[in-house]
Amino acid sequence: DLKPGTNSIPVSVSNGVATTTITINVARETAESTPNANVTPTTKTAVKNPTVQAKTTSPTTKTDANPSATQLKVEFVGGGELALNVAQEPNGVTLTWGKAMDPFQTYVIVKSTVDAAPYFPKQFWVKAINDVDVRTWRDTNVEAHKTTYYRVCKIKPDQSVACGNVSKVTLP
Repeated sequence: DLKPGTNSIPVSVSNGVATTTITINVARETAESTPNANVTPTTKTAVKNPTVQAKTTSPTTKTDANPSATQLKVEFVGGGELALNVAQEPNGVTLTWGKAMDPFQTYVIVKSTVDAAPYFPKQFWVKAINDVDVRTWRDTNVEAHKTTYYRVCKIKPDQSVACGNVSKVTLP
């Protein structure tokens, strides 16, 4: 139910990594004060002058190469955890990686054709996966004759990040 005057309605959508919140501002006007309205004042309301404000938030406040202590904590792990392999396929590449060793919320895959050491949050993710049992992804959007660098990271429950090794591929 809209109240008389301006009403603000927040709407949030999240993909597990970033949350977008929009606020819809609408003014309520009864049908009696709206010329030629085909509504009954007791059952319908006309919306006048709607506006939308959008805001996107993510687990990090900045995305530079050297996160400070006030930013998202990034750790680089070795061994089999998040160990990434990239295999060329006829129509792209397939990425497979080792199982995460501790609880996490989301795998994120980062990709770059210019940075040989990509990681999240320095690069934005190209794929986010919330299923802990999924450890493969196929990239069909790979440019020929360019080297592409990939890394798999995971976002932990405390919003810190752990990233595995970098793998690269150059398609003919």
